[in-house]
Formats: sequence, structure tokens, C-alpha cells
Amino acid sequence: MSAISADAPSWYAVRTSSRAEKRIVCRLKEKGIEAYVPLRVEKKKWSDRIKTVETPLITCYVFVRVASGRMIDVLRTQGVVGYVREGSVPVVIPDRQMNDFIRSVDSVPHSVEFTTSELKAGEPIIVTRGPLSGMKGEMIEYANGHKLIIRLNSIGCATVEIDVENIERRQS
Repeated sequence: MSAISADAPSWYAVRTSSRAEKRIVCRLKEKGIEAYVPLRVEKKKWSDRIKTVETPLITCYVFVRVASGRMIDVLRTQGVVGYVREGSVPVVIPDRQMNDFIRSVDSVPHSVEFTTSELKAGEPIIVTRGPLSGMKGEMIEYANGHKLIIRLNSIGCATVEIDVENIERRQS
């Protein structure tokens, strides 16, 4: 069994200037820092045309995977406001949670919505079938018998339309 490096990269959420998410990802990648901004495709209508554009699913946030020794490089990137913190410590997003998040956005971008509003904790569930299989979350409410809300720590909640038969109750 190999030891994990003390300076192994971890995922973090960083707050950004308004409407700068895609530019910040480019700047971070130029510095050799892994960065991710979840995007959705939208049709925007102007008076003379309709255009398809990619917009961030979560405004004013970018996700970075960086070793602790390079965290300051992220802060020195134009447009980055700061790390999402709990107290005075930047919050680490576990690799599995981030991978599940990326997979859910990439596999079903049309049916995932995000909110930063606080939600009451519900019964723990696990998705058993479909593109979100394996994701763990909390059942918040049913809407038309199908609405499932999965809590993603530190970044809000993903609201996913899913058939009830694709989830099971899980032990805490």
C-alpha cells in the first residue's frame, strides 16, 4: 500500500467575480492548475436573433484541484475572490463527491438545477439505477412523485428529476 503524499491535490470551490467563471478557468489552466466550471447550454433571445450559449450552472464559483503548496497561485489569479471556507479553513471537496458531481453534470445537464438556498435535511437515499447510479444524497421532497434533491456539501444542492423506483433508502 502506497502512502498518500502530504501535498496531494484536493478539490476546492472558489468564489469568483461575476460573469468571469470561464475566463478564470482558462487562466488557471494556463498556470497548470486543474479547474472545472459546470456549464449548461441555453438559448438566448435578442431582438434580432436567437443564439445558443454556454453559461455556468453555479454562478460565481469555480472548482479547482490543487495541492496545498499551490493554493496561493489560485488566489493570485485575476477574478478569484477566495476559497469557500468553513471558519478560517478552505473546505476540501472529497474526490468521490466531486467526480459524482462532474459525472452528473456531464451526463444529464438538461435535468440538473442548482440552488444555494438552505434546505432541511431529509432521509438519506442512494440512486440505484440510471446515469446518477451510486450517488448518495438526501430526499427532501416529492414533487409529482419524482423530485429528488441531492445535497452537495459546501456548494448548495442539485435538484434532479428522477423516477422514484431508481432510488432506495440507505442507512446513515
